[in-house]
Amino acid sequence: MSTGQEEKIINILLVEDNPADVEILKRALKISNCKHLLKVINDGDDALKFIAELESDNSQKDIFQPQFIILDLNLPKVSGFGILKAIKINSKIYSVPVMMLTSSDADADIEKSYRLGASRFITKPVNPQEFTSLVSEIGKYCY
Repeated sequence: MSTGQEEKIINILLVEDNPADVEILKRALKISNCKHLLKVINDGDDALKFIAELESDNSQKDIFQPQFIILDLNLPKVSGFGILKAIKINSKIYSVPVMMLTSSDADADIEKSYRLGASRFITKPVNPQEFTSLVSEIGKYCY
């Protein structure tokens, strides 16, 4: 029996170079019951190219349009800060929530992330209790 309401599916862009962390995020998304489509980009240069493609007038209508971005801070080629700056000046995605997810817990990194427009800063989980917190934070953006 249908209620007439479609389930919301959110497009999530994950910019992360560590395959193990990508798997952790995939598991967190599954546990959070977040209905999603996931696009994974593994380095900063490719992320910048994707963001530029979104901005271009020549981009295809069916290109993946992120509604939530999970961004690692320490990436090859271009840092998460550089990508965050590019997101926040892009007319198509500047308002998309960005969660910084990183192994850093340095106050300077946290402050800079928020100053550049991050919605949330989460230190990558190292134990099961922290993983539950990550699942909860992701879930907030999915409903």
